[in-house]
Amino acid sequence: MRVIFENGRELAYCDPRRIGRIRFRDGDVLLCDPVASLAPDPLINLPKPHEFLRRLCSFSKNIKALLLDQNALVSGVGNWVCDDVLYQARINPQANSSTLDDKQGLSVHAALRSIISKACEANADSDQFPKHWLFHKRWRNKSRKSVGCDSLGNSISVGTVAGRTTFWVPKVQKMGANPQRKKKNNNNNNNNNKKKRKMTTNTTTTTMTKKKKKNRSGGSKTRTRLESFLSGSPSSSSSSSSSSSSS
Repeated sequence: MRVIFENGRELAYCDPRRIGRIRFRDGDVLLCDPVASLAPDPLINLPKPHEFLRRLCSFSKNIKALLLDQNALVSGVGNWVCDDVLYQARINPQANSSTLDDKQGLSVHAALRSIISKACEANADSDQFPKHWLFHKRWRNKSRKSVGCDSLGNSISVGTVAGRTTFWVPKVQKMGANPQRKKKNNNNNNNNNKKKRKMTTNTTTTTMTKKKKKNRSGGSKTRTRLESFLSGSPSSSSSSSSSSSSS
């Protein structure tokens, strides 16, 4: 795609994989979706450590899927950045985010800041990336279960996590160290769901009770009129007479 401006300058957008999008918006694009819905930028607006931990633990999903979700924890993290962040933070990409302890969460925070800062300082020139990054191992033969070893001699595994090709080092990247946190979060979610179901049930019961009372009231009036008519009571006759005269 090429955009030619009035001053003669051109903007070219090349996307061989065809997975990108260009959208035109009126006004301040920062206030329009999808930009307005993006999570904080980890380079210029990475949340403070305590806030990052709070947000990290509020989710209960695969840590790799969480980092790749542009509207959740942070935005701008792509596949290779995510793998290197988790490698340097020593966290298994399949770990549930809610099971990470504070130390692991802070490691993710530090790795995010470090990797993204260095990549931008190098102007995305991969030759300047630190040699210990997994980035340098990514484009070998992906059909094998391993693509060699990291800088410490540990075997690198290749698989699919969160629907993406993933590189990790099982020997050093561990699962969440605080599984009780996930259990606590699940209990809180279950309690909230129970409260919602109870409120819904109470509302439904109240509505049904009102309908029953209304139906009973209507039924009583009908029975009273019918009994009066059959017994030939004066009130019934006068009502009939007045109805006849009115018609």
